[in-house]
This record gives sequence, structure tokens and C-alpha cells, in this order.
Amino acid sequence: MIYARYQDINGCIHTFHSRNIFFYPAGMMKNNMVKIYTRPDNFKKYYMDIDEILPEVQMH
Repeated sequence: MIYARYQDINGCIHTFHSRNIFFYPAGMMKNNMVKIYTRPDNFKKYYMDIDEILPEVQMH
């Protein structure tokens, strides 16, 4: 999993995690940043977009 933190303007830190991945993604993340999409009224409803930092996988 990839874990991410966000600190809002009130100083509250929100922690998010990605789906399971089967390798350590060190070196793949640019600037140690990943996009997280949340519902403004409920941060428990979110999506972490890790597909843009992971390599393409082709099934054969």
C-alpha cells in the first residue's frame, strides 16, 4: 500500500491509503506526491490515483 497524508488549514492531518500493490514503489513517485480525490463533505470517501505512477502491466 501507499500511504499519504494531507494537513488541512485547521491543522488536522488526514491519512489515506491505496489499494494493495505487490512491490515497493520507491523511485516511481515524482516529488513524493500522488493525487487523491475526496468528497468535500466526507474525506472517508476517497480515491487515490496511483495508476499514473505505476508501470503499465500487460497480461499474457
